[in-house]
Amino acid sequence: MNSFVILGRFFYRWRNVIAIPFFLLLLILGNPEHQVVLPHLFVFLGIGIRLWSAGYIGEKSRGKEIKAEYRIINGPYRISRHPLYVGNFFLVLGTILLYNPALWFGLLLIVCFVLEYSVIVFAEEQHLKNFPAKQVKFHCSNLKGEISTIIVLIVIYLISFAKVMLWQFPIRDQVWQRSADGAGTYEDQDRSKSLHFSERLESVNFGS
Repeated sequence: MNSFVILGRFFYRWRNVIAIPFFLLLLILGNPEHQVVLPHLFVFLGIGIRLWSAGYIGEKSRGKEIKAEYRIINGPYRISRHPLYVGNFFLVLGTILLYNPALWFGLLLIVCFVLEYSVIVFAEEQHLKNFPAKQVKFHCSNLKGEISTIIVLIVIYLISFAKVMLWQFPIRDQVWQRSADGAGTYEDQDRSKSLHFSERLESVNFGS
């Protein structure tokens, strides 16, 4: 068996696990930004493409092994042979933009995604090349498998909101400022950038 096929099957089997360390790095190095619209548009576009595609292919796409018995040629599969992965790309792109990491790291994540899924696509194409083409119908019952995708997205958003609240929570101290005539006033001084996470957490008044 071709080494790229073996590697592609490996990536396919462990694709969800492989994503975890990349997301953890994104969480650590990212600086989430929710006021920019573009990340949310990419996320909604990605989930829309996945739902459209899953309605045709069903839960067969969520297994650990590549085991399709025919090629779907209608619906989104008329436009792309692997529309689920197109949806994944927009989901990943939207998540990267949402977490707003350094440019080099964001580009690195995109390159890694493209390389991983290019090998997966190659393995799938080798598997499907001798199978017949077939038209199938869209069934809402096929969307059950996408519930987990939506849950993961909700968690990703909740974590990003939590990081904004806890890591970037603006903490102000009243600092005594003495003027030239000897009078003094208290002025707010933002020290949020100099605080450790534990200090930020302790400064949040949960009772207010």
